Amino acid sequence: MKSNKIFLSIVCVGAFLFSSCTDFLKEEPKSSLPAETFFSSKALVEAAVNNLYRNALTNWTSPGVYNGNNFMMGGWSSGLFDNLVYKGQEFYIEYAQKFEMTPNNVDTKMSTLWNDPYTYGISRANAVITILPDIDLINAGMTEDDRERYIAEARFFRAYNYLWLVRHFGNVPLMLKPQTAADDLNVPRTDAKTIYEQVIIPDLQKAIEILPVKAQYNNSGRISAIVASAVLIDACVQMAGYPIQDATKWTMAAVEAKKFLPGGAYATEHSLCINEDFEELSAYNQFRSVGVQSASPGGRRTTTCSEFIYIHEFKSGDANAGFSQNAWPTAVNGLGSSECIPLTNNAYKPMPRYLAMYDTINVRDLRMKDRQYFAKYFDKKDGSRLYNPEDNTPTPYFYYDWGAVKVQNSSGRHFAYYRLAEMYLFAAEIIAQTDGVTTQAIDALATIRARAYEWGYTKEEIDAGKPKSDIVAELTGLSKEQFIEQVWLERFRELVFEFKDWNLIQRTRKYPKTHAMDASIPVGTAQFVDITTVGTDFSTKNFSIDNLLWPIPQTQMQRNPALAPNNPGYGEN
Repeated sequence: MKSNKIFLSIVCVGAFLFSSCTDFLKEEPKSSLPAETFFSSKALVEAAVNNLYRNALTNWTSPGVYNGNNFMMGGWSSGLFDNLVYKGQEFYIEYAQKFEMTPNNVDTKMSTLWNDPYTYGISRANAVITILPDIDLINAGMTEDDRERYIAEARFFRAYNYLWLVRHFGNVPLMLKPQTAADDLNVPRTDAKTIYEQVIIPDLQKAIEILPVKAQYNNSGRISAIVASAVLIDACVQMAGYPIQDATKWTMAAVEAKKFLPGGAYATEHSLCINEDFEELSAYNQFRSVGVQSASPGGRRTTTCSEFIYIHEFKSGDANAGFSQNAWPTAVNGLGSSECIPLTNNAYKPMPRYLAMYDTINVRDLRMKDRQYFAKYFDKKDGSRLYNPEDNTPTPYFYYDWGAVKVQNSSGRHFAYYRLAEMYLFAAEIIAQTDGVTTQAIDALATIRARAYEWGYTKEEIDAGKPKSDIVAELTGLSKEQFIEQVWLERFRELVFEFKDWNLIQRTRKYPKTHAMDASIPVGTAQFVDITTVGTDFSTKNFSIDNLLWPIPQTQMQRNPALAPNNPGYGEN
C-alpha cells in the first residue's frame, strides 16, 4: 500500500447531535494530510469516521426551497410527484417526468448524484477500512475494539453509498481502496450483482457482527447493528427483484426482518407509535414532530421516537427551515414574514394518481385526514385560514415544523431514513416470499394498516380490537401474489414522504394504476401493472425499462472512457 501517497481531505461539517446523547460526534477540521499522519490518534480516526455521518447521501436530506432534495429525484421520475412552481427552473425534473433525460441535458444533476457517493462516502470509507488495520494501536491510543468499531461504521457507509449507486445507475466502478496518483483512474464499470456480493452484503454483515445491538438513540447517535440490519434487508430485497432477480436473497432478508417483529432480537429496542388521538397526537403527528424546535399551540414537543431506526437529525439553531419550507406552497410565503419566515414551495406535491391509493370512503385512512400526512390550509395568526391553491392541494403536512415556519427559520426536525413500520412491511413481503402467507406475515401487514384505519371506527371498537381483526380477516385467504400486492399498496401509503416509491417500482417493474388513471379502479386500491403499459401525466409516452436507470453524466463519460457504453436508452451523447 502506498500510504505515503494517500491524502485525506477532511472537512468540518455540522455536528451530529442526538437528543438522548450527552455529546456531539466531534469532528476536528483538517486540511490535506498524509494518511499515516491523519490516523495517528484515536481523536483523528474518530473525526474521519464522524465525517461520514454528514456527507454523501446523508448530506442530501435537507432540501432546497426550489429544487427539493436529491432523494426526491425518484418520485419525480415516477410521475407520482411534481414540483409545480419551479420545475421550469430546475429543468431536470421535467426531463425526468417526460422521459427526455440524456447524459447531456441532466449532466449537472446526475453528476451530483454520481459524484457525491464516491467523493464523500466511498473514498473516505475506503481510507478508514484500508489504512486503519495497519495503525499502531498503542501510539494511537486505541483499543482493538475501537478499531473494529470504526472500520465497521465505515463499512456501513460504503455499503449504503454503493447501494444508492447500483439502484440508480446499475453497473458502476468498484473501488475498494483509496486511489493514489500512481493508480489508473479510468476504472471500468463492474456489474451490479458483483458489487452487491463483494461489498454491499458483506460490509453490512460485518457491521451487524461488530456493532452493538442498540437503537441509534441509545448508541450516542452512532450506527448500530440494528441500523445495518435495516439496510441489509433493503439491499437483499432490491437484489431479489429486478434486474438481478437473485431469489436466494429472500432467505437472507427473512433472518434480519424477523428480528424486528414481536419476539425478535430487536423488539425491545424499537416500538411502533400509537394513536393517542386522531388529531395532533396521532402516531403520524408524533413522529412528524420529533425534534421540532417549538410545538404549535395545543401540540407537544417530542424529542425521541422509538419507531425511528436510522435518522438524520438536523442541528437546532442553523438558519435552515429544512423540510418545513416544502410543507406549503409559495402562496404561504406571500403572506409575508409576519406569518411565514422561510421561503416556501411544495417541491414534492403528490399527484392525484398517488392520493387515490388512500381509502377515504370505506375505512377513512387516517393518513389522508387533513393535518396528518397532508394539509389543505395554513393557519394565520389571527385565526383565519389561507387555503392552498387548488392546483397545489394538498401539501405535505408531514414536513411541517410550526416553530421553524412561524418563529425562527430553523428546524431540528428529524428525518427517518428507516422506520419500524417499513421493517414490518418488509417482513410481511419477505415472509410471504419464503414461508407463504403465514399468520406472522398477515399480522405484520395488519398492524401497520390497523393504525392507519382507526379513524373510521369508534373508540369502543378500537378498544375491542375490531379494526385489526377485520383487516386480518380480509387478508386471510389471499394468494401469495395478492397478499404481496397489498404489502406494496401499504408501502406506497405509509412511506409516501420517505422516498421509497421509485425503489419499489424499480425492483418490481410494476406501477400502481389507480382511480385517477382508470375510473373503473376503486378509490383506495391500486392495480399493479407492467410499467411499460403506463406513462405519466407529463408525457404522451409510456415508461420503458430503460427509464428505470438514470444516465451516467456526460462529463463522467468524457473523463473516463472506460465507463462506456452508457446505460441502455441513453446512447453515448
